[in-house]
Amino acid sequence: MVEERGMIVKIEGRSCIAVTPAGDFVEVPLPKGGGIRIGQEISLAGRRKRIPYLRYLMAAASFLIIFLTSQLYIGRTPQAVAYLTMDINPSIELAISDEGKVVSCSGLNSDGEKILSQVTVKGCDLEQAVEIIVTQAIADKYLTTDDSNVILTTLTVNEDSNPVVDLEHVYNAIKTSMDSGGVVSEVVIEAVEPEMRQEAVESGISTGRLLLQKKTFEKSLPVSVSEIGTIRFDKIERENKVSIVNLIGEGSGDVREYNLEKGEGAGIVKKGLYAERRNNNIKIKTGPQRGQGSEKGKNNEDKQNKYDNENKPGSENNQYTRDNENNQNNNDNENRNRYDSKNSSRSNSSRYSGSR
Repeated sequence: MVEERGMIVKIEGRSCIAVTPAGDFVEVPLPKGGGIRIGQEISLAGRRKRIPYLRYLMAAASFLIIFLTSQLYIGRTPQAVAYLTMDINPSIELAISDEGKVVSCSGLNSDGEKILSQVTVKGCDLEQAVEIIVTQAIADKYLTTDDSNVILTTLTVNEDSNPVVDLEHVYNAIKTSMDSGGVVSEVVIEAVEPEMRQEAVESGISTGRLLLQKKTFEKSLPVSVSEIGTIRFDKIERENKVSIVNLIGEGSGDVREYNLEKGEGAGIVKKGLYAERRNNNIKIKTGPQRGQGSEKGKNNEDKQNKYDNENKPGSENNQYTRDNENNQNNNDNENRNRYDSKNSSRSNSSRYSGSR
C-alpha cells in the first residue's frame, strides 16, 4: 500500500496544514522530533484531518485573480465615446473611440449583418470604415446607378465628450466611395443627442430610422411605426412626393447652402449635412460648440417637438392643452367684458336717475 504524503503549507501551534497531491488540504499533528518547516513533505498516514473547504477557497482565489486580470485588460481596451449609424437598406452602427477609431460594429438588421460579414472595419479610422461599408453596399447592389439611393447617417456623441469627427469628413468618405462606384445618392448626416439613440435601442431600430419616424410624424405622412424599421426610403419619397433630405433638413435649425468643393463652410460647427442627388451645393445646419449655453437651450427646444407632445397628453406643451387653455382664457375675458359692460350701464343709469 502506497503511503499518503503531503507538503506542509502552514504551521499552527502543535499542528500543521498540508496539501496532498490530489489538492486536498488536511490538518495533522506536528511530527515528533521537531525541525518541521513549511514546504517539507511528511507522512499523513493514520493522522489526517481533512479540511475540504480550503480547496474551494483556493479555487475562489484563483477565479478572483483571473477576474481582476480581465478587468485590467478591459481597462486598457478603448471605450466608445460616439456612435455612427448608417442606413442604406443595410443598417449598421459603429462605436467610435476618442481617437476616431472603430472599436466595435454591429448589424442592426440582416442586411447590415451581411455587409459586416464580408468586411473588416474594427480598428479602422472612422472615415476608412465608412468608405469600406459604402463600397461593399455598392458591390452588393444596395446602392445602384439609378436615382433612388438614400444614405441616412446619424452621429451620437456621449455626454461630456467632444465630437470625434466632423460631419463633413463622413460625407467626404461616403462621396469618395460613391464616385468610385459610379452612383449618386441623397445623403443625410445628422448629429443627434444620446437620448434619441437610447430610445432607438429600446425600440429595436436604428437611430436614423427613429429620426425619420419623428419627422414623418411631424409632417403627418402615412408611415406607420410598425413599418418604419423596414420600409425603403425611396418608397417614402415616391409615395409622398418628398425627399428625405428636405423631410429631415427643413425646419431643423439654421440651414444654409455651401459648395464644399469651393471650400465654403470650412471651420463652422456642423450639426447636420444634407446633400441632394446631382447637386454640388450642400445644405448644412450649423450650431455652437457642445457645452455653450445656447446649445443647451436649443436642445431643450428640439425635444419639445410635436411627436413628444402627442405622446404626453397631459403636458403643458401639448397643442390640445394649449388650445383649451386659450379657449378658457378667451371665455374668461369675454365674461369679464360682459360683466364690466353691465356694471357700467347700471352705473350710468343710477347717475341719470339721481340727476333727474
